[in-house]
Amino acid sequence: MNQAAIEELKKQVRGEVLLPSDSGYGEARSVYNAMIDRRPAVIVYSSGTEDAAACVRFAREHDVPLSIRGGGHSVSGNAACDGGVMLDMSSLKGIQIDTASRTDHALERMRPHLDDHLVAVWPVSLMKGALEENHA
Repeated sequence: MNQAAIEELKKQVRGEVLLPSDSGYGEARSVYNAMIDRRPAVIVYSSGTEDAAACVRFAREHDVPLSIRGGGHSVSGNAACDGGVMLDMSSLKGIQIDTASRTDHALERMRPHLDDHLVAVWPVSLMKGALEENHA
């Protein structure tokens, strides 16, 4: 991936962008399984849905791999890729519910866990019916 493309990506995202030459890159690319040693060309710390969308578009337009890191506990190492974009969403936490469209969104700067999601959606019945039917 060339420098011009990386500069283009930096302009499209609000989150921090790390390159192999940056301090903290080594720690940022590491995953739970220490046997995995992948080296993305760029790591983007997502600040929200706009950054995630920008990374997906960028990877598609430049035909480079895209990996997504959530909690960083992927035993298979899928959170990191070689030579592409590693989108780190580990700092996102929380759920915002849109009852009109019956959708939910991760809140910026916080990572959603399944428990957070279930607590958020249960009162507005996005999942309540399906769960009650399966456990009746």
